[in-house]
Amino acid sequence: MELYAKKDAATRKKEALSRKVSRFDNRLETGVAKLSTQSLLDDGAFSKEVRECVRDIVSFGAPVDSVNKIIHAVAKALNIRICDDISSRSVGRIILEGLVGAQVQVVDAVKNTDHFTASGDGTSHKNLNYESRFIFVKDKLLALGLTQAPNHTSEEQMAGWMALIKEMYTAYNASPLGRQHPEDFRTFYIKITGMMTDHAADQKKLRALFLEMKKRMDLEIRGERALLCLSAPKLLDVIYEITDAKIQAVGGMAAWDALTAEERTRRNSALHAELTQKFGQAEFEKLTPEERAEALFFHCGGCFMHKDLNAHRGGVVRMIAAWLKNGFSQPIILMNKDNAAAASSGSSAAKERAEKVSSRGAVKLCVLMGILLNNKDDKRGQQDSHGVYFAAHEHIGHSIRFPDTSNTRYQCYSLAAAEIIVNLPVYREMMQFIRDRKMSLAYTNLEKNIWEGINDLRTIVELVVLLWYGQNFSHPVMRIVRARSSTGGPQNLWDMGPALRQLIAHLECVIADPDIIMGPNLTHTTASMDGKPWERPEAMYAAHALLPTLPLNEVRVVFVEFLEGALETWRRFGSDILESNLTDAQKDKAAMPTTNCVNEGFLGSNARVALRRAPNATVDHINAKAQYKQNGTGDFIAEKLNTPAAQQFLRQEARAISAEGRQRKRKIAQAEHDQRTVNEHREKRTKVDAKKAKEIADINKCVPIFDASRFTDPARLKEILVPQLDLQLKWHRLRELEVDKKTEIPALSKLKKNQKADLIVAAIGRWMPRVSTGEVLLMGPEVPQTAEEGEEGVEPDEEEDDAGYGEQD
Repeated sequence: MELYAKKDAATRKKEALSRKVSRFDNRLETGVAKLSTQSLLDDGAFSKEVRECVRDIVSFGAPVDSVNKIIHAVAKALNIRICDDISSRSVGRIILEGLVGAQVQVVDAVKNTDHFTASGDGTSHKNLNYESRFIFVKDKLLALGLTQAPNHTSEEQMAGWMALIKEMYTAYNASPLGRQHPEDFRTFYIKITGMMTDHAADQKKLRALFLEMKKRMDLEIRGERALLCLSAPKLLDVIYEITDAKIQAVGGMAAWDALTAEERTRRNSALHAELTQKFGQAEFEKLTPEERAEALFFHCGGCFMHKDLNAHRGGVVRMIAAWLKNGFSQPIILMNKDNAAAASSGSSAAKERAEKVSSRGAVKLCVLMGILLNNKDDKRGQQDSHGVYFAAHEHIGHSIRFPDTSNTRYQCYSLAAAEIIVNLPVYREMMQFIRDRKMSLAYTNLEKNIWEGINDLRTIVELVVLLWYGQNFSHPVMRIVRARSSTGGPQNLWDMGPALRQLIAHLECVIADPDIIMGPNLTHTTASMDGKPWERPEAMYAAHALLPTLPLNEVRVVFVEFLEGALETWRRFGSDILESNLTDAQKDKAAMPTTNCVNEGFLGSNARVALRRAPNATVDHINAKAQYKQNGTGDFIAEKLNTPAAQQFLRQEARAISAEGRQRKRKIAQAEHDQRTVNEHREKRTKVDAKKAKEIADINKCVPIFDASRFTDPARLKEILVPQLDLQLKWHRLRELEVDKKTEIPALSKLKKNQKADLIVAAIGRWMPRVSTGEVLLMGPEVPQTAEEGEEGVEPDEEEDDAGYGEQD
């Protein structure tokens, strides 16, 4: 019996194991399915990891609407099933969390340093102004983002800086980091030690405004500290004194009580600021001269790329003037369509004017070729045909993109000149090909100008000069300037003195002996500023091969003139580096990148490209993506804002920004500014028109004197006062404008009495023969008419120098 029992137990166990094994596959599939199913949510909210992933995906350039699809597509490829979705609205808010994190990051960086420098730049896109700002902290460039400004004045730029700084510090102090250790926004101004901009006048004024703000904030903080150190009785005396002063300033207590609450608050704030400045100045005066200089140290520099751009311009200006200055024939005129039509109309005056306002030379040719072969409008130009032609050409065999000269770019004209000279025969063939591909077998005016330009010897001379300067001066110095520092970051602008002096010395050397570049023993070791191989060696050799076909004396003179213009410009715009005289410690304190390219690139990528791709994107979303990527904000959030409280703070701030409607407020502010501008212009125009109408009425009351002897006889002329002479001249000017729409009478303010008398005699000499032939009436038209809209009319005396009077022969 015992054996049967054991047998039955074994059988039951076997059957149970068999059933268990049969269920194994299903249970395995169920377990795998559970393991491979993931949720984006964590306790009802998107997890921290998902939010980081979303911000990374968007910062890489993915559209907001595609984020959910990308996450599901990647999960599917990894055999993971996502059981929920993330909406575009949620993605937008998660992106804004990156903006808040970037603001906290910037303040944290300023908090943990003793000094830093700032930089900025502006541009316009579709008639709206945008400003970009960066700070340079411990060899790291941090983007402060893009802001929209009503205009580009220095005051408006400063207001933008102030608003942005307060916004960043408000965000920081609301964060867990700031709640533990709040930061005062005024420390931003105190710690800033320099500014990198371009060389425009508005940027120089902005620097001055920043220095003024730095001084004010320094005195304010010193004054507050001094007030806190006062004894209680002394502090009460000061408070009583300041309170009594503010009350008496408005006329007593009754008048003070009659003020609105807002006005009382404003006056209290103004008096508090005055008090802190007063005590702060007293404390500042106690410092030694060295300590004062240290407290207000603020050293500014200009972008090295802008220096190079200005040097190109200085050289081109001198090169253009060199032809007439030395009695040479000039490069061929490259007229636009309207001027070409006017010049061919048969009128010598029209032809002369068309030639006067038309351009010529290498730079104009480079611009025209850029318009044809690399147009900034994708729907125009021959850029694709250009690439195809070069790829199929037996001597080229690959596609070439013509340098972008339809936009103003650094070194674009020297690059274009090098391209033209290297492939000059091919471009001549290509222009004929473009012409003959059309049924008309004719050039357009643009194509005709290019064809004539690339076949004009003196235009080619200018191309060669541009090429030489770019290959031997511009490219070498910028290789030095744009090299990375030993730490991997940007070099310090104040360390560029040796490179600038080397450039100036090489310019002086080649000016003294142009054969260093023009001569038969050409080599990069002596011709190039840094002695290194040229950026485009084939361009140098192609230019050298062309020299026998060019007027060598003219080449030499024009080349030297260009170099002298560039040298003069480098000395002027490089004075901030050459004359800085900073110690090593001060160079470190005022450290800034050698160029302002970060702002240029930030504006191009975000104020132009990003807005073209997403025209409805808000500035906040653009900043969130750009700053998150540029500043490495993802690492900062993971390191310092990774607690549940910090993550909740990011979510709350992002929701607040999303609900605030900032973009709408910006549009309203812009519209209000535009309306104020329109009102101001209309008011000014009304006043000018009224003043002009009154002057014309006064002129028409004038009785003209047609007896020329009254003005040629010194005795009789002495009897006429200068204002009467002016009125006679204005009468003749008005009559000539009414009849001919132009006048030969210039502005009067700088003329002497005898000169005015001679002008009246000449005007009478022009007017009376026309009266005798019946062409005009003696007193002019019976109904005096004002100048038509947009034409020169009679201006008040004080405006003559600026406005002039019509066209002058």
